[in-house]
Amino acid sequence: MAFGPKMGRYMEASEITEIAWAAGFFDGEGHTRNTLKYGGYFQIQIEASQSGEYAPEILERFRVALGCGWVRAEKRSLERQQVYRFAASGKQAKTALLKMWPYLSIVKKIQAMKAIAENLEIEQARQILVYKRNKNV
Repeated sequence: MAFGPKMGRYMEASEITEIAWAAGFFDGEGHTRNTLKYGGYFQIQIEASQSGEYAPEILERFRVALGCGWVRAEKRSLERQQVYRFAASGKQAKTALLKMWPYLSIVKKIQAMKAIAENLEIEQARQILVYKRNKNV
């Protein structure tokens, strides 16, 4: 057993290996962004897409390694290959990023930090607008 990135709990070596694999996969195929949700608020979202014969299995392995999110087939046109997408939003996305953090490249860490900072700025601006609206400022 080793002390892993699950915030204070010991993990099996195979679990750490899967999280490291997931981080490598995310480095090559994934991204972090803010997405507008119903109700007009933004959330952090991580996504990764794949196409091909083994795409569902690869993305399901990624989902299981992170312990969150969902995998779905995207709509496609007749001439295009089926694309599958993994996504996790909000707290799940942040938890997944924390798990992968020790194994992510600097490029993905910067991308995640920018998205999180942008999310905080958007939320602060929203709260100021709500405050001003309530105070009739």
